[in-house]
Amino acid sequence: MYKLIREALNNEESFSLVEYTLRNYPSELSPDKLTRAHKKIYDIVAESYDLKDCVLVEQWHNDPNYTFYPIEHIDKDEGLWREKEEVSLPICSAIVYILIKDLEGANLEISKDGIPIKPKERPVFKNIDTVVPEQGSIVLLDPGVWHQVSNYEKGRRVTLILNFWDKPLYSS
Repeated sequence: MYKLIREALNNEESFSLVEYTLRNYPSELSPDKLTRAHKKIYDIVAESYDLKDCVLVEQWHNDPNYTFYPIEHIDKDEGLWREKEEVSLPICSAIVYILIKDLEGANLEISKDGIPIKPKERPVFKNIDTVVPEQGSIVLLDPGVWHQVSNYEKGRRVTLILNFWDKPLYSS
């Protein structure tokens, strides 16, 4: 379902990703052309998931200074979803907390309900696990795991989201 890895990145590695991520949003990275910090994350993910067929690392970021916090969702091929309402899931996803400062709220909420994926239906979370963001930590999600971010109160939370794909994205 999910795995929390605390203190996966040191401050230098986390800060190197802040600037890179905000400059390159969203982007698709080849597994053989990753930055040093991205490669470290890739290697951490590979300890829990088989990435031998990974052809693409899709990168997103989430920062309330630039974007909204997502409502309930699963990580999927967004282009395919928009165009054909078909679901294609990544091998796995990694939520990487790269900058946390004086944060209140904006916790990750992961559904434990096993909610089916249905077009045009918003799921209702009944049973959740809550992850409080910690700088340098990584949350790994299995494909199809519903999650959302709780209400943001104040502070700073920059998150790097990486989806690991074994096929090209629809929009590629």
